[in-house]
Amino acid sequence: MASAVVAAGILLFFTLDGPVRLQADVVAGLDEQPTLTLPDGSTVQLDSASAIAVTFDATRRDVRLLRGEAYFRVVADAGRPFTVQAAGGSSTALGTEFDVRLMAEGAEVGVMQHAVRVVAPVSGGPAQEATLREGQQVVYGSDGRLGAIRGADPAAIAAWRGGTLVVENATLASVVERLGRRTRTRIVIATDTLARRRISGSFDISDPLAALTVLERTLGIGSTRLGGLVIVLHS
Repeated sequence: MASAVVAAGILLFFTLDGPVRLQADVVAGLDEQPTLTLPDGSTVQLDSASAIAVTFDATRRDVRLLRGEAYFRVVADAGRPFTVQAAGGSSTALGTEFDVRLMAEGAEVGVMQHAVRVVAPVSGGPAQEATLREGQQVVYGSDGRLGAIRGADPAAIAAWRGGTLVVENATLASVVERLGRRTRTRIVIATDTLARRRISGSFDISDPLAALTVLERTLGIGSTRLGGLVIVLHS
């Protein structure tokens, strides 16, 4: 019986999001996109179900993105760099507004104003880094790979803040992950091949399940709904 109680406690801990909440200073709810003022006057807006941990002291301003996506407006302070840690890499503001999103394989950084220095995680060699300018994006992997810098519409990068998801040549898996943070219904992709399908478009994410239906029609795929708990996408 004691073992059963312990197992139930562990299950409850994970069900109630314990691992993230133990680390986080702020966790956004499913239907929330809160904007927070940090100790230095900078602001951060969290996307739905996103989480951050904040460490500010006399020499540094560090934010760890633990889950989801966040949009930053940074107040200049030459003596204290403002750095966002995500997926083992870092993005340091050079007087700017920028967006950071965690993905299964790493993180994506987009710049709305000024510039950001991005450093990919070190993996058995020297760190790869790049400086992004306004209207640029880059993806880095948790394995240390830094992708090519590409142009992006600044308004599209942060369109989620207004309830719209704009994607260009994104995988179905990445789009589903972003929709999944807005609903308690679990969305599962049946095969890796389907998960890697590419899509471009604009989706109203104020109703994530309706957006999923549009996505299905766009790709010509089917789905199986298991009550209101699980949706399985398949060819």
